[in-house]
Amino acid sequence: MAADPRRTKLIRAAIVLGGLLVAANLFVLAGLAGDDAGPTLPSAIEQLFPNAQEVIRPQDTVGADLATGYQGVLYINGAQVPEDQMIGDPGLGAVTFRPGCAGVLDERVASDCLYREFDPGTYNLKVEYWPIGVSKEEAQSAGDVGTHGWQIKVG
Repeated sequence: MAADPRRTKLIRAAIVLGGLLVAANLFVLAGLAGDDAGPTLPSAIEQLFPNAQEVIRPQDTVGADLATGYQGVLYINGAQVPEDQMIGDPGLGAVTFRPGCAGVLDERVASDCLYREFDPGTYNLKVEYWPIGVSKEEAQSAGDVGTHGWQIKVG
């Protein structure tokens, strides 16, 4: 006994329509998941190195790139990175550190650095920033020092 051709066409159309609905829902869900840009950074910070919760290698650079008009200092696990161990120019917004003091202009021995390399684990980073042209103390008195902290992992 042969199946009714109209019934076969209806079943095929229902299957195709169901497949299209499933595909459309998957595209919507994928689009919503991609919109998660994470926490918004203060306007004085253009970029973090690395981003929050990112896993890095023991010798990778950490820090922040500040917006034009800001200077700052970097803290790793509560300890301020000494100015002579910073790479880049903190006065121009490059507040970064590389273990072993790679990139430091003087002839510093790696053993004299805050970290020769990062041990595996979680690290708390913090950047303090204030307007260029004033000392940190003056900016603190005026309430112009901002801070931003984040955690990273070393694998």
